[in-house]
Amino acid sequence: MNKHAIGMVMVWLAVAVPAQAQSVLRFPASQVQEVSRQLAGSDRNWPVVASVATYLPEENWYELSPTAQGELRRFLVSWNAVQAQRDDFNQQIKQGARVFAAAEMQRTDTLSIWYQRQIQAGSIPNALSTAESLIQAMVATSEAVKKNRRVDVEARLAEKSGTVDRREGLLGSWRAADLGNLFKQADGIRTAAKSLAKLNFVDGSDVIVNENSVAVIRASRIDRLTNETDVEITVSSGGLLARLSTNAVERSNYQVNVESATTTVKSRNFYAERTDDRRVILSNYNGEATVTAETRSVTLAENQGTIVVRGREPLPPINLLPAPKLTWGATDSVIYQEQISLSWGVINGAVNYEVDLSPTPFFDRSISQFTTTNPRLTLADVPEGISYVRLRGYDRQALRGVDSPTYRILRNKDVIPPPIFLRNTGRVDIHTSTGTLALSGSTEPGSTLSVNGASVDVDRDGQFATELTLTQERTPLRIVATDRSGNKTEETRTAVRMTEERMFALAWSVPVTNGVVGRDPNITVSGTAYEPLEVILTVGDRTYTALCGTNGAWAIDFSPAGGESIRIAFRTKREKTPIAERNYPLE
Repeated sequence: MNKHAIGMVMVWLAVAVPAQAQSVLRFPASQVQEVSRQLAGSDRNWPVVASVATYLPEENWYELSPTAQGELRRFLVSWNAVQAQRDDFNQQIKQGARVFAAAEMQRTDTLSIWYQRQIQAGSIPNALSTAESLIQAMVATSEAVKKNRRVDVEARLAEKSGTVDRREGLLGSWRAADLGNLFKQADGIRTAAKSLAKLNFVDGSDVIVNENSVAVIRASRIDRLTNETDVEITVSSGGLLARLSTNAVERSNYQVNVESATTTVKSRNFYAERTDDRRVILSNYNGEATVTAETRSVTLAENQGTIVVRGREPLPPINLLPAPKLTWGATDSVIYQEQISLSWGVINGAVNYEVDLSPTPFFDRSISQFTTTNPRLTLADVPEGISYVRLRGYDRQALRGVDSPTYRILRNKDVIPPPIFLRNTGRVDIHTSTGTLALSGSTEPGSTLSVNGASVDVDRDGQFATELTLTQERTPLRIVATDRSGNKTEETRTAVRMTEERMFALAWSVPVTNGVVGRDPNITVSGTAYEPLEVILTVGDRTYTALCGTNGAWAIDFSPAGGESIRIAFRTKREKTPIAERNYPLE
């Protein structure tokens, strides 16, 4: 189908899908995301469409019956209801839902994740029932926020991994922190190696404390009427990432103190780290941040950083390294094995790269972090389900560069055997006119392939090719493909070597002596050759053609007229490639 025809299909979809469609709806597989946007509310809801559609593999099209369209209408109504409720719910988050309604938020988050999983699984009944529960949970969260808004605490430990400790007040002792602990003015938080902590503030902002870090909340105040906050955090060691909400950027005052540098943050994304007893690196990724040290201030614009050494003024703003980008064509990737190879373009000035892997798109828990000096990395032990990847570069001054886009990896359990597609014609027999057979085709990338037990190389795109030596007229072929999950597909064929002995074992209706054909007004010649061939008989100025049957049989009736010899030639039916020919004199 050409691009104009596809355009016509999509226009038809846009204007001709009635509210109560009674006819079958057909569309090419390449348009499934566009159809999902129209019929299921979002192009990411394509698994729902695919689950009720009938796939037509010969055409690579999908077909939606009226019943299937009815199911999608029910899903779309439910989906729109969830999105409508989510608008109010998002407002409640800005007003402190994660602090004022922690239990309700946890249930809402769990249901939201479960809802997305049902959509990705294409389960409309489960998605509908989960949507009802999710809407109820969002309503309950909103009601809890309104009831519990007047609280005396500022921040809540929302996520942690590894060892995280808490200290109440400046003179308290360190004790293990638990999820849900509330942090107020003068409280401290400490993380060990391979550990992480996330504090949620009532204005929707959060602070992620890195491993081997100590931070103290020096000030924590809230205006309960306007929801404006005044926060001051001191980093004694290690580093943190401050992510301010839009409300905090516009109306609140956030201050981060690291060593001798004081930073007023008006940014959606700000990173501060104390690399040693004297040196601090600061990176700003959004909005602006004002850094003050030794009575001098510098303002960092978006994607700028600076370095502060004790006793010195901050360096002028330094442009951060740009965001690396994976060589993938999209932000989503589906894998069926435990590992995935990442590669990205080289960033000029980058000394090393850092890659994060997390089960959440916010990278606020269970982060696995990897460092490499090359623009490539293989991630092993990728868990089943959805994981998220992002990466960044570091320059020679250890300034943290801009984060890449967030890439989503969906690892499915692979139970589908790999396909085997052969380019050679013939569903059972594969014919050749020489003593060798060039066998080629494609299978699932990453699979192993063998032909009659001998391994055949498969390239990164799943293509393969090999040449076989044939020592007999019929050679059985056993082609086996095995994917990385152990699923196996086997195809059997027979390689047939076409011989002239068989092709020219002819039967004549007239006597033939020493290759000379007896003349007669009407002659019949026949034989048994091979199914892919056709026979061309030429005598004088006349030409006769016959196709070989499935068993290779053929026959031609002809009149020799005034011809002096008969030429019989064999060629392939499809490509018209000459195979063999012989001349027979006439008496």
